[in-house]
Amino acid sequence: MKHKHIANECGVSIQTFSRWVNNKTQPDLKQSAQIARILDIKIDDLVEEDKD
Repeated sequence: MKHKHIANECGVSIQTFSRWVNNKTQPDLKQSAQIARILDIKIDDLVEEDKD
């Protein structure tokens, strides 16, 4: 799935989505839920845990 498609579905610019992908900023909870729905995954799957 193209980043532009997901950004459009979430109502954000491709630049904003790119910052999420590059972990410079994070989407809010509502946007995270939208991304999970678009990708047909659980919202928990979007969160990467630090394993020190």
